[in-house]
This record gives sequence, structure tokens and C-alpha cells, in this order.
Amino acid sequence: MASEKEANRARDEHSDFLRRLGAHSIAVYEIKQGREKNFAVVAYFSREPAVPIPETLEVASGRRKLSVPLVAQIMKMPSPE
Repeated sequence: MASEKEANRARDEHSDFLRRLGAHSIAVYEIKQGREKNFAVVAYFSREPAVPIPETLEVASGRRKLSVPLVAQIMKMPSPE
């Protein structure tokens, strides 16, 4: 499980990697897992990435490493009107 702070850190640390895979937007959202609060990084792609994306992103919290869930969504990129 990841806190909002840890998920934001994962987004900051791994955003370049996700953009190289083709993500056009990257966000942090609360996800439901039972009664506990958990946060995930959500990467939006305009089409399926050519390579598989990981299910989690690792970040360090002190001396321990945490796995933050990563969710990929296919969504067309907004166009200017």
C-alpha cells in the first residue's frame, strides 16, 4: 500500500520513463482496497504501449523500498478547440 505522498514521489521519479513509453498524462488517484486508503499512479496512453508496462513503481522511503501500484489507461489525448 502506498500513501499519497509516496505515490506522488513515484510519479515524479518515474514520469520520464512513462513518457518514453508514450504516456501523455500521469496522475495520482486514490484506489479502493478494502477499507484502507491506497494510492496509485495512473498513466494515460493514446494507444497500447509497444512494450509491457510494470504493475508497480519502486520508490525509497528511508531505508525501505515501496512498490506503488501503476495503472495504465487508454484515453485519446485531448485536442485544442
